Amino acid sequence: MRNKLDWTLIGLVVALVFLLGLGAVALVAYFSLNSAANTAPDVTWAEPWDVIDGQRVPPDLGFLPLAGDPVDKVVQRALEAQEFHAAYALIVQSPELSDAQRAGLLLLLGKQQAAAGDKGPASLAFRLAHEVAALSPALPDIARAETTLQTADGWLTLDEPELARASLDMVEVLARDSVYLLDPQRADLFSRLATVYLRLDDPRRARELRDLASNLPPRAQPVQRQPALALDALGASLPIPEVITATMETRRAAFDSVVNGLLAGRFLTDEDVMLLEPTLVAEDQARTTFYQGVLATAPSAAERAAAQLALTNWLTLKLRVARLDLQARLVPDWEAARETIRTELAQANANLYALYRDLASELPNPDNVSRARYEVLRSEILRGRLGLYPDYPLDEGVQRLLEAQDGLAGAERGPVIAWRDINGQHLFTLQPPPAPPGP
Repeated sequence: MRNKLDWTLIGLVVALVFLLGLGAVALVAYFSLNSAANTAPDVTWAEPWDVIDGQRVPPDLGFLPLAGDPVDKVVQRALEAQEFHAAYALIVQSPELSDAQRAGLLLLLGKQQAAAGDKGPASLAFRLAHEVAALSPALPDIARAETTLQTADGWLTLDEPELARASLDMVEVLARDSVYLLDPQRADLFSRLATVYLRLDDPRRARELRDLASNLPPRAQPVQRQPALALDALGASLPIPEVITATMETRRAAFDSVVNGLLAGRFLTDEDVMLLEPTLVAEDQARTTFYQGVLATAPSAAERAAAQLALTNWLTLKLRVARLDLQARLVPDWEAARETIRTELAQANANLYALYRDLASELPNPDNVSRARYEVLRSEILRGRLGLYPDYPLDEGVQRLLEAQDGLAGAERGPVIAWRDINGQHLFTLQPPPAPPGP
């Protein structure tokens, strides 16, 4: 009987030791995971292109725009498949997207990443959406305010109250000072701001904003229709010669064939890549020859600007290929010349905006000149901020932007662009216009 009891006790001790061991392992795992989460790099302030990893971009999604599909539709397809990294790369690296498209897609991406627990990438998406709203010369003020309000909501979802308040402040500036918002739109924004401040557990601010919704603050100037984008008047249409059209069709057909195979379940093969490389090289030669010819011979600055824009956008694609951001090694020669292509893209951007500044100076109305220069600078800084303009001289651009803001008059002196310091980082945002000088 005693031997049986001894073995029972031994069994209980062994079981207890085993359970304690499991508990220790569980605790180590718990604290390790939490430590990893706490020390994970915050990519909110990362350079947008630095976080792109081509190995995380499925070739079918990366290739679809080269097969002729619109980029925004491909991004939506990537979001539906929860291929968030591919969606992000396409949003950030595609200059053909409009500011409205880019802001909307960044919001969609950030919300889906937040729901999936990808806090850092979601915060980066919201930061870029906020800065598109602040810097874009093309967004109507109501779209600017709506984008920023949704950005604040996204940051609250991520438990980032300081960043949320930065976006809420920008919405309030627009509701108070924009001359392009109708009174019902202003009242709606104040009311929605109040609702968000309740989520921030700030009932005093919520009451103040509800009062503003009921009793709108007086306008400094009467409401006005938002003017057409002066930047749009600076370009010209660029007829595409048949040689480029032919190379584009060849490239689209080749990529379409490969994408169809990938969608059918095939893997990308060396034979596929060998089929695609010559189409890109031929198109590059045709485009480069044509654009450089226009830049050298066109009498019109507007034509040269159109050619420079097309060349800049093409060089953006070349750099993506050279960086392997589409995963596949499509053109090894471009990969070897990656830094050269990067330098060419930076110079192409500099040349483009120099042409835009010259064109703005030639506008007949002095008020339009000031506004066009301001829009050019906002567009230029936004390209730099998105990484589409490599090595953009940001400090110099901001200084020129502040000088351009000082040169605006009348209704154009609405909310002005500013840098907001957040824990040592700078966020482009809007602030109230300076008070007019006294008598």
